[in-house]
Amino acid sequence: MTAMSEDTRYGFTNGRVRALETLLLDRGRYDRLIRTGSRVELRTALVDTSYGRYLSGEGTALDLEQTFSLAAADNFSFLARYCLDDWLLTLFRLGQKLCGVKSELKELVSKTRGSPDPRHEQQVRNEEQKGLFPAADALLAARFPWAQKLIGAVLADYREAEVWQDPTVIDFVLDRLEQKMALMLVRPSLFLTDLYSLHADIENLIAFVRVRAHEKEPRILRQAFLPGGSIPLSCLAGLLSEDWDAVTARFRLTPYRRFVQDGISQVVAHGSLLRIEQLGREMQLQHLRQARYVTFGYEPLVAYYLFRENEFTNLRQLSAAKRAGMAQAECQHLIAYVA
Repeated sequence: MTAMSEDTRYGFTNGRVRALETLLLDRGRYDRLIRTGSRVELRTALVDTSYGRYLSGEGTALDLEQTFSLAAADNFSFLARYCLDDWLLTLFRLGQKLCGVKSELKELVSKTRGSPDPRHEQQVRNEEQKGLFPAADALLAARFPWAQKLIGAVLADYREAEVWQDPTVIDFVLDRLEQKMALMLVRPSLFLTDLYSLHADIENLIAFVRVRAHEKEPRILRQAFLPGGSIPLSCLAGLLSEDWDAVTARFRLTPYRRFVQDGISQVVAHGSLLRIEQLGREMQLQHLRQARYVTFGYEPLVAYYLFRENEFTNLRQLSAAKRAGMAQAECQHLIAYVA
């Protein structure tokens, strides 16, 4: 078990967290949600859960996204109210901020892609001049003054990588940026340092499997590779030319044995990455579950916040699956279970 902070200031907060954890969706509730036949039925089933307070009235499936957004806002408000460490709050505000930056840049790129109009190029350059953090985010700006310059560098990378044809570069660059900034912030915490190291390994392995399975260019692995993990890029790059048996053998004696073996078997059998992505999220949740045995310290608060974030991801993916008519068996692989 990873060493914890044992900060007694969080004693009262952790008591509240223990009570609220009982409201998290369990396997039985998820099974009922998976069995629903449409987004309207999904909405009806959610009324009988903790999400019911966001679904009062006769709304339709169209208000599901608003429901998840309201729940996420409440989750962050709870964290902000009880978090007693500025660096922790900054860490999770960072994720929200960069998610917004990613969305804005993708919208900008989609509008200007392939356009011969020089005014669109000027629009891109004007966007480069914007700061990453507005004045209201003084704490983030103070922590990362160098980040203000990175939006221009990001967009320059896009153009060099022919982003007009490959906008996924946006995800790669900003995901690496978020990981780098998070690793700086979590230095006071062995618990969170281990979590972000695990996150890097999992995302890098998924990127490897995606490149290997779909015969994509090796450069994509380099672009997507996150820092801070225990598996070097050279190891994954060297395995790109190996068969799947050699890949699974390489990780047989590591903590990633089941993750790699079960995930790859689904890719080979069905061409789907859903199972390996599910297993990756569950490995991170397993790390967070260590906090349930802690009486003092910020770890239970952080774990509860991330458990709920995982719940929102589950529900958003399930809602999208219902809209697309995905089979129930496939929907099972969308849910990463806390317990």
